[in-house]
Amino acid sequence: MKTILLVDDDRADQELVRRALGKVDAEIDFQTAHDGQEALDYLLASSGFTKGADKPTPALILLDINMPKLDGRRFLRQIKANEALRSIPVVTFTTSTANRDIQDMYQLGTNSYIAKPSSFSTLVELMESLHNFWFETARLPA
Repeated sequence: MKTILLVDDDRADQELVRRALGKVDAEIDFQTAHDGQEALDYLLASSGFTKGADKPTPALILLDINMPKLDGRRFLRQIKANEALRSIPVVTFTTSTANRDIQDMYQLGTNSYIAKPSSFSTLVELMESLHNFWFETARLPA
């Protein structure tokens, strides 16, 4: 199962990514969290979340930086410190192109940093590239 977890507080962005991924691979299990805390709850099966068929461990996390409660930096720091979670690839997927943000996220352990595209067609191309790399080319831990 190819599960992608998008951690982003913008519901419109969540829907655009869902639609773009649907054009790339209809079999992708697309999960969302609205902030880093909700994502941690999902990943750690706490706060009412239970792991199972409906909440599988993601093979890839797409992470926004600026979110309420627990932002992308703090979320990334926490999962990279967790032995059970640190091997999940994280792609920072955000509107920021600031060098400081890019540097911070790589120092915290992001696997890649991508600025959100401005057009839907470019988003579809980007999701296809991510899909091809992470699910066809790269070898991920079981």
